[in-house]
Amino acid sequence: MAFDAHKNLAITAVATAPSPPTSGLSLVVTAGEAARFPAPPFNATVWPASAIPTPVNAEVVRVTAITTNTLTIVRAQEGSVARAITVGDLIAATVTAKTITDLEAQAPITGTWTPVLAGDGATSGQVYTTQTGIYVKVGRSVFAYAYINLQVKGTTSGLLQIQGLPIAATAEIPAQSIGSSSQWIFAPPGFYAVGGVVGAGGTVVYLRGVTAQGDLNTNLTTAALKDGSQISMPIFYLAA
Repeated sequence: MAFDAHKNLAITAVATAPSPPTSGLSLVVTAGEAARFPAPPFNATVWPASAIPTPVNAEVVRVTAITTNTLTIVRAQEGSVARAITVGDLIAATVTAKTITDLEAQAPITGTWTPVLAGDGATSGQVYTTQTGIYVKVGRSVFAYAYINLQVKGTTSGLLQIQGLPIAATAEIPAQSIGSSSQWIFAPPGFYAVGGVVGAGGTVVYLRGVTAQGDLNTNLTTAALKDGSQISMPIFYLAA
């Protein structure tokens, strides 16, 4: 994601108020002082010059454009209430909750998940020796890993999947290739590795066989499973 631009001491006074004062979408600031602000878009706080800003007397607006000394704004941002902006009010590009949450959204998030090796049809009677899943999410990028040791395959049907991804994939991309496995014990005949795709908005990996030519077009079915099947797979995809 793109962060809003920032500048220190980006503050000035309102020279011409919006019209109407509670819903107008532009205002003019003190001549020559619009240059104090960063490049739009950014959020700013407007409040009376004679008071400290509070939830009662201040409004957060989003500045979407600056032309000379005229600021185009979107009103009542971040849960604030539109107020009557008047000449002499102060407007400043302050640190708001959005500034912090934008940073927090980029901080790595780590966790565990429980991968399930099954079909997209009915699945029952499976017994696992190991189901290990870990992940790191940085922004919208998810780096996950699954290791599965299926002691008893049970009864399964349909296309073969790794189910239970910890974070849903973005719906912007129809199918994301997640690469190939580093280990597949009791692999289906004719394949040297197994890759897969994550569907739009999905939390499952559809497994596909990888031939010696690197072909990823063969969907695997649950017929590929055996008692004792093991798979170790790195999974990288873009989240919603």
